[in-house]
Amino acid sequence: MITSRSVLGDIAVTCIVALCLVLLPRLCHSQSHPPSGSENHENDASHSGHVHHIGVFGGVTVNLEQSGSSPTIGVDYSWKFHSGDPSLEVGLFSEAILASHTEWLLGALFYVKPFEVAWFRVGLGVEFLTEESEHSGEPLVHRSEFVFRLGAGFPFTVGAFVFAPSIDLDVVRQHTALVVGLNVGYPF
Repeated sequence: MITSRSVLGDIAVTCIVALCLVLLPRLCHSQSHPPSGSENHENDASHSGHVHHIGVFGGVTVNLEQSGSSPTIGVDYSWKFHSGDPSLEVGLFSEAILASHTEWLLGALFYVKPFEVAWFRVGLGVEFLTEESEHSGEPLVHRSEFVFRLGAGFPFTVGAFVFAPSIDLDVVRQHTALVVGLNVGYPF
């Protein structure tokens, strides 16, 4: 039985995980790198000349209408076509939601990076899923649906890699899901 209390519990856990993913790296980074004019410019410039970015994603997808969450993994690619302020990128993503039946998402994203510590994205995609038929003994039902994604990430650099805790809201027909996790990427 699905209760509003269990859904609220999933949302609360997701929000706590999102806050930890966003705040802990910031605190560690700010303590290990005190603000200084030349040092910050060196760090900001370290990846500014790169126009391509590939990455992997690990996180959790929480279905906001039903009780439950599922591990989620994915890959992405983006291309920076405007390096000014704000920087603009377009990209592709693919994710697997590891529920009772794996759901696949494929889509395109548009990124806006108004400043170094955050990016925002909006995108469209397609979700491919396999569901059990309503009648036992019948074959599985394969279907696809359009996905609208709206999200934000908070990148920080460690060596040659970019880590970005992120949170996305996916809308699929009547369903809404919250996707929280960590993106690890390599700009080139």
